[in-house]
Amino acid sequence: MHTRWDILGTFVISLMVSYGFTPLVIKMAPILGYIDHPEDKKAHLRATPLLGGVAIFFAILMGAVFSVPYSDV
Repeated sequence: MHTRWDILGTFVISLMVSYGFTPLVIKMAPILGYIDHPEDKKAHLRATPLLGGVAIFFAILMGAVFSVPYSDV
């Protein structure tokens, strides 16, 4: 059974990974060519990186990996 500290720890790990990984992904997006350019039917006014979901997915994955007890592995 997970205590509230386990859940809080998982949240904090995910938050820290997301906070650290998102700027890296934003800088990598133009290099890799994952940029959405503004057009008539789009709401943004400048080029927008498209890899933000990757950073969030990686953060959730790392939180889940570090929340599994070693005895279950």
